Amino acid sequence: MIQPSAEEIEDLLVAYALDLLDADELARVQELLAARPELRQRLAELRSAADTMPYALPVSAPP
Repeated sequence: MIQPSAEEIEDLLVAYALDLLDADELARVQELLAARPELRQRLAELRSAADTMPYALPVSAPP
């Protein structure tokens, strides 16, 4: 398997945190996480950021 670049890994982790991966990409990220445990911390950070996204915009009344 060709090793992804740091940018590709970051993109995959972001998509993983946002539940945007297809089955092949999901398997690839899971392999990366198994092979590189240090990526789990970055994934936790991204998930935490994703969890706050709904609160990032002001609430407005419907038109």
